[in-house]
Amino acid sequence: STLMTGTTTQVMLDIADRIYPRQGTDAPPARLMQMVTNVIVFAIGCGVAALLYTRLNVWCFVVPPVVAAVALILRVADSPKTVASSK
Repeated sequence: STLMTGTTTQVMLDIADRIYPRQGTDAPPARLMQMVTNVIVFAIGCGVAALLYTRLNVWCFVVPPVVAAVALILRVADSPKTVASSK
């Protein structure tokens, strides 16, 4: 089981609870909206990845390490400020 499988299952259970409410239980709307947002963002990410693959073929696999390297460089560049301020 993956995290997204659990999220989509919970979304469907919350939708079913809204359609067929049981007495004494109510799915919090904030939880449902957060999970729906997660599923939509995940689907958009899958679409973007598929589009990258169709345009760049196997070169699309270079994108994640480049993004990770940029994030690491930015974090390391910000790190001395944090270390200096904690002393």
